[in-house]
Amino acid sequence: MLTAGLTLSPGASPATVEQRVAGSPTLDVEEVVVVADRLKKGATPTQTVVVQTYSVRRRGMRLYEEQRYGEALPLLLLAAKRGFKWP
Repeated sequence: MLTAGLTLSPGASPATVEQRVAGSPTLDVEEVVVVADRLKKGATPTQTVVVQTYSVRRRGMRLYEEQRYGEALPLLLLAAKRGFKWP
């Protein structure tokens, strides 16, 4: 089984992520590590950001369950950067 590392810049857009995934050969990925900047101390995300995060996560999980991994990855990466670590 091959293990792939996918390194992205912090500001990478979902389209960039999808291009990187689509351009690479099919690999079995065991682990993806996502690192994001923390909010400043005392800062809270707006309600809009929270609702969008849940929506993106829900759509990403649905696509993943439908085995549409190329479409699901950018959405799940965005949700992970905003704090979701488990399905």
